[in-house]
Amino acid sequence: MSGLLNRSAFLLRPHAPYLAWAKQDDDERNIAESVFQSLRERPQVFLLPEWVDPESQRAVLNEFWPALFESMLEGWLLDATLWPSDRTRERFDEWFEVTIISMIRDLNTDDPLGCW
Repeated sequence: MSGLLNRSAFLLRPHAPYLAWAKQDDDERNIAESVFQSLRERPQVFLLPEWVDPESQRAVLNEFWPALFESMLEGWLLDATLWPSDRTRERFDEWFEVTIISMIRDLNTDDPLGCW
């Protein structure tokens, strides 16, 4: 029996502007393109509060986009002083594709995560 989690999931895939930023620190090793492709194919997943309607979905994204943005930047470069200083919502929307999943089930019944 699976448990329904009291969360939503936000999947983030980077767009080309994220790659352009990451390449600035790549030292011609082309690691950025490999990481970018990997993140496009296997996006980062973040569990956030659940939402019940489009308005609350927007509210959750409005509250958490800065943390999502910083997490993605930190995934490439730990030194926050080298991150773009103008991390706006508009830039977030340009740099990342967000897919929102409203229903999450935990199939690991041996070690459930706060299921109801």
